[in-house]
Amino acid sequence: MKSIPTSYRSRVEIDARALTHNLRVFRKLVKNNVRVMVVVKSNAYGHGLVECAKLFSGRTATGGTTANVVDWLGVDDLDEALALRKSGIKLPLLVLGYTLPARYTEAAKSNISVTVSSIESLRHSLKIENRKLKIHLKLETGLNRQGITETELTEALKFLRTLEHVMLEGAYSHFAGDAPKFTKFSQKQSVSFNRMAKQIENALDRNVIKHIADTAATVLLPQSHLDMVRIGIGSYGLDPFSDPKLTILKKLKLKPALSWYSIIEQVKSVKKGERVGYDL
Repeated sequence: MKSIPTSYRSRVEIDARALTHNLRVFRKLVKNNVRVMVVVKSNAYGHGLVECAKLFSGRTATGGTTANVVDWLGVDDLDEALALRKSGIKLPLLVLGYTLPARYTEAAKSNISVTVSSIESLRHSLKIENRKLKIHLKLETGLNRQGITETELTEALKFLRTLEHVMLEGAYSHFAGDAPKFTKFSQKQSVSFNRMAKQIENALDRNVIKHIADTAATVLLPQSHLDMVRIGIGSYGLDPFSDPKLTILKKLKLKPALSWYSIIEQVKSVKKGERVGYDL
């Protein structure tokens, strides 16, 4: 058991070796031509935004480099992306959450790709000047949270072709369920996504980066890998399934990277019927 310094009552430790191990596990699951995005949103799920991003991008704490390079990093908002740029991260960054149109120019200046999930957001991009904003269209395939529907797609593409300072870099969607019982619905979503993605590429006469697979789909639905997979909590050794019967941790031998250490201040013995705490 590790001893805790007397100056700390409680601390969290992140195991860089576990992060490296988990990344290698997922790398082996995809083909060489499939990009890997690691999601570092919400302070890298509590593991440290900048620290994890540096490790995943191949930078060590001493300034050296490693082979743990991913292709993309995913964040929740523009502020997280800007923090990574300020720390020296040069990897492609995608903001997965909503970006205020007023900050589109800011994103373009820092070469940060943003998610656009509505025609209205596309209209706001008309105000961008002198910079190229890279966007990924979020497509609605069944989750019904964010996304452009198939019936809206033709209008969205028609409008997109009029935008001089906007480049459609990618298109993506999200599965509504990860457990095996959702496999049929996930396959239905995949068919819908692939159909919409083909419509996009035909309209633009070029390929875009297509991605729909999250941690669970990367493991269970290899046909959904497409051009890129998005590895979220699996990167940190956490299981996407709450049901222990569905766990993939043992199958993949993922290693949880976070440990929480604290001290026991006092152990008390109380008699039956005695009060413990306030209002009890």
